[in-house]
Amino acid sequence: MTPDFEGNFSQIQAWAHAAKTSGWLRPDDIAQLASADEARVEKLFREHHRRPLIVAFFGGTGVGKSSLLNRLAGESVARVGIARPTSMEVTLYLHEDLQANLLPDELPTEHTRIAYHQQEKRRLVAWLDLPDIDSTERENEALVEAWLPFVDWIVYVVSPERYHDDMGWRFLQQRGHRHAWLFVMNHWDEGNETQIDDFRNKLVNAGFKDPLILRTSSAGPMIKDDFLQLEQTVNQAINQFGLELLQELGIQAHVEESRLQLEHLHQRLADTRTWREAESNWKRSIDQELNALKMQLNMSGTALTQSVLAQESLLKKKDSTPSSLLSANELSDTLWNPRNQARLQDLDIALINQLQASNLPFEPFAQRLEAQQTQVKKDFQHLLEDALNAAMAQPGTHLQRTLYKVTDSLSWMLPMGAAIWAIYHVIRTFYLGTQGELAFLGFNFAIHSGLLIGLGWLIPFILHRKLKPSLSGAVEQGVQDGIQHGIDRIKQHYLQVWTQTDRDRQQQCQQLEKIQSELDTLKKNSAAQLEEFVSHKI
Repeated sequence: MTPDFEGNFSQIQAWAHAAKTSGWLRPDDIAQLASADEARVEKLFREHHRRPLIVAFFGGTGVGKSSLLNRLAGESVARVGIARPTSMEVTLYLHEDLQANLLPDELPTEHTRIAYHQQEKRRLVAWLDLPDIDSTERENEALVEAWLPFVDWIVYVVSPERYHDDMGWRFLQQRGHRHAWLFVMNHWDEGNETQIDDFRNKLVNAGFKDPLILRTSSAGPMIKDDFLQLEQTVNQAINQFGLELLQELGIQAHVEESRLQLEHLHQRLADTRTWREAESNWKRSIDQELNALKMQLNMSGTALTQSVLAQESLLKKKDSTPSSLLSANELSDTLWNPRNQARLQDLDIALINQLQASNLPFEPFAQRLEAQQTQVKKDFQHLLEDALNAAMAQPGTHLQRTLYKVTDSLSWMLPMGAAIWAIYHVIRTFYLGTQGELAFLGFNFAIHSGLLIGLGWLIPFILHRKLKPSLSGAVEQGVQDGIQHGIDRIKQHYLQVWTQTDRDRQQQCQQLEKIQSELDTLKKNSAAQLEEFVSHKI
């Protein structure tokens, strides 16, 4: 793995795991990004400065893969024959200098046979004979799947009777872009050009632009075929492109796969239209539920006010002090009951279900909604207590409280003024009467002045009694104000959940776009170069 891609892949992994932890990715998203097959191939020759090109014979039962490897080696390195009609082990044929600490732990070494040679001209290539992919033995398929990530170049071997093999074809379509390819029709002495053309058309339809198909014969050198070109093609590709480019095919395939996976994730996180619809549904659901909750709380508040009014009347009859009434804290606890908390929890579930129905990440929202449940209750009760305390500290309206104070003052000022006027008039009239200028006051004056003084006291007194703010009215006003403030705060909490989580989403998109930009710089046309080389080889 190149250092650039290794660093980029590590960055992808770090982002993916962080996004999964915060809930933006699902476990299956992580699974798609969790493996880099190309990282494992370096382990195969981890003790060596330069690993060879790994070329594998791949195909179905009876096509002659093992025979081709034996013919290439000039000796029997892969077991064939009647006793072994199908390959059930892996044969690795490579230079003897690559013996030390060869196979990584994850490979099924108990099913791997290694043969060494001393030919310097073959030092740069390790040949691999894979088991028959179409065997009924499940172990064969597992062996192939275990080894394929280590393979740079696949020689897909067919026979005139077996080139329509569905199992091998499925593997070819799945991994066609991850390897260099050569195609061999073995047992050519039993085939014809029509079958070659049919096989070529099938490969073209599968996406291979101009596939090279070599003709080989299991009868050996007695039949003229293209066998020598098999190894020559690989060696010439190494000379022309170098090992690094050929070994980079898998890396480039993984770059493209990662790019497509990240593009899919980015589309899901950055779909503006879907997220706007989700936000609109989110706000609409909140408004509907909070309006219903407000109505329920107002009904409970009315019942609570009636209870306080009954207590207030009872206290007046008993001539008790208002301290016997419930405190603001007790009133708020009474008003906010578990049923209201359950309604908010149901709202949370409904909001999460909306996101799930739109196939949007919901975990980040669920985490914040769960975290705010306790805080929502505390904030509502605190606001309700504050409103109740404020209402009970200054009951009634400002005008009512002002008139209440004025009538209190008038209840003694008016009688006092009337009494002063009456006293002054009595003294003055008495003095003038002694001088013979006026008659003395009679009984009528005493009655009328007494009435004036009495009315001066009675009218303000009655108004003062009527204008006195009631505690039940203060509680009613405090409950209404507290409910409104509490509902507004709850709505603010829910809107903040969306705003903060959406901000996180945008940050995830920005991080993803940065990774995508860096990944684009790693894209190369290695596969196109090699495909052009192979297609023009013959």
